[in-house]
Amino acid sequence: MDSPPTILTVGLGTYIADDRFMVEHARHLQNWGLVIKHVQMSDAGTYECQVSTHPTSSIFIDLK
Repeated sequence: MDSPPTILTVGLGTYIADDRFMVEHARHLQNWGLVIKHVQMSDAGTYECQVSTHPTSSIFIDLK
């Protein structure tokens, strides 16, 4: 059984207690990135980046 998704960040705010996760934002490029320091095997899985538009737009990244 899959576990429910965990919200890591919203905007520039980090919602996960693990300080290895952070957001990088290059405002002049309108580029957002999720940074995971010291990646571990347990970090593997599917990550979703969701943009609050109407309708919602998402991209999914598989970390292996």
